[in-house]
Amino acid sequence: MNIAVVLAAGLGSRMNYQRIGKAKLPKSLLSVAGVPILGRLIDNLLDNNIERIFVVVGYKKEKIIKFIVDNEKYSSFCEIFESKNFRNGPIFTFKDFINQIKLDKSFLLCPADLIIDKNAIKKMITEYENKKIDLLIAIDKSEEKKGTTVKLKSIKNNNFQNLIKEFNFNSNKAEEDQNLIPIIISSSKIHKYIDPAIKSNHTRIIETMNLYLKDNNRINFIDLSDYYWFDVDNVKKLKEADQFLQNKME
Repeated sequence: MNIAVVLAAGLGSRMNYQRIGKAKLPKSLLSVAGVPILGRLIDNLLDNNIERIFVVVGYKKEKIIKFIVDNEKYSSFCEIFESKNFRNGPIFTFKDFINQIKLDKSFLLCPADLIIDKNAIKKMITEYENKKIDLLIAIDKSEEKKGTTVKLKSIKNNNFQNLIKEFNFNSNKAEEDQNLIPIIISSSKIHKYIDPAIKSNHTRIIETMNLYLKDNNRINFIDLSDYYWFDVDNVKKLKEADQFLQNKME
C-alpha cells in the first residue's frame, strides 16, 4: 500500500481566520509548531514509504498548488487534482477525483488538516497489509464522545476481529461508542457506494460506510488511542495542536 489521497479542497468554514490573522491562507497551510499542516502530513506519509500522493484541491487552490510546486521534494511525489464541486462537501471532492483517475489499488485517505503521529500511520499500514482486509478505519477510545462515533463488534473468528457494527452520526452518543479518527485505508470497493450516498443527500465520505456495511461488507478498525492526532477544524484545535507539538519539541 503506497498510495495516499489527501483532500485539500474544503472551505474551512469552522476556522475563524480573522481571529488568527491568516485570512488569506487555506486551513491546510496554517502553521502548527512552525510547520504548515499539509507539509507535516506529506512528510509523515513519505516517511511511511508512500510513493504517490494525490492532493485534491478546490478552495484557494492556487496557494496549495504553489506550496507543493515550490517544494522540490513534495512536487516529486505529489500529483494535484482539482475538484469543481468541492463546495458541496468532501464526498463530492472525492467523486471528482475518482472521475479523473482509475484508482484500482488500495489507498490511504485523509483530509489535509489532519495532524497525526507518523507511527500511527505506520501501524495502520502494517495492520492493513498483514490482515489483507478491504477497509480499515482508525478509532480513539480515550477521547470524550464527540463528532462521528462508531459502534464496535468483536467476533471470535481470528481472521475478522475488531469489526465495525455501525457508524453513529447522531448527537446522542452511546457509552460504548468510540471516536472516529478521520483517516482510512481502503480498497477500490468503496467507490461504488459514493453515488448512492450522494443520492441519499450525504456530503461526507464517511457516510458511505453504513451503505458499505449494509451490503454485507466488513470494516475493520484499529485502536490508535496511544498516538497523538488533531483534526484541526477550528481555532481551539489549532492552538491545542500547536501547544502539544511545541512541548514535544522541547
